[in-house]
Amino acid sequence: MRKRWIYTGLAAFILAGSITLLPDEQALGDEQTNQSLYADVPIESSHFQNITEARTLGLMTGYPDNTFKPNVKLNRANVVKAFGKYIEQTSGKSVAEFDLSGTEPFADVQPDARDQELYKYSLLVKQEGVFKGSNNRLLPSGEMTRRQMAMVIARAFDLQDLPGVESKVTDIDPAFGEEDKKAIRLLSEHNITTVTEFRPRETTSRGQFASFLVASYHSVHDEFTPPEVENIEIGE
Repeated sequence: MRKRWIYTGLAAFILAGSITLLPDEQALGDEQTNQSLYADVPIESSHFQNITEARTLGLMTGYPDNTFKPNVKLNRANVVKAFGKYIEQTSGKSVAEFDLSGTEPFADVQPDARDQELYKYSLLVKQEGVFKGSNNRLLPSGEMTRRQMAMVIARAFDLQDLPGVESKVTDIDPAFGEEDKKAIRLLSEHNITTVTEFRPRETTSRGQFASFLVASYHSVHDEFTPPEVENIEIGE
């Protein structure tokens, strides 16, 4: 059974191993209400729960100004970092503990890259077969289409066909490659997407990607164990 941290329809926040209750807020029984984790992701947002879980799982984080920018179009660098963190989380090892010495860097993300986090994660996702690149180019600033996103999700989560389960998606272009078509079907079979029109050529926003990530996580992990809460701070 999949566990969800939802109390009376609202998510409980668990941030960096602690829960912070703000002034004038109350925790009554199993009911807990806190202010939004990100200034631009209100509780009413359709992506609120999944953005919160993506942060708790360590898969996606926000920006220094306390925003998540849920409507900003996802780029390939964002996805590389998310899946690099997922590999760390599921392997129990940090990227520094992987032997990446035999992995050739992408031509456009070299060892002297300004974004060293991207460089290290790009080696990791390449070694693990999540990202293959185009002619050994990662194209990190390029936007990620929903079709491309389906492929990397299928690889990262090792999604397999479910016997007797049919895809609901009806807008897969016959001209797509076999891996593309299969990846979209797999997302539907696993209920990672529940729509009939997947819109594979459209781009993906950060908020949508958080929702896809969390749905993918729960599709392959039966147990979702929250991190240990170290302390509870009461605001004054």
